[in-house]
Amino acid sequence: MWVCLCILQLFDEVRPTREILEHIYKGRQVSDKLNIFIVLQELLINTIGNGR
Repeated sequence: MWVCLCILQLFDEVRPTREILEHIYKGRQVSDKLNIFIVLQELLINTIGNGR
């Protein structure tokens, strides 16, 4: 999966992970409460691992 980020922005590993998940879930926003990188990474790994 490819995510394009503007290099002028400060890098935030949470943002691209959230964007990937939102793309996987067809544009549905991931809960704003999910802002912990490790939790987002686990969700992403589980989602990809399940072949969603």
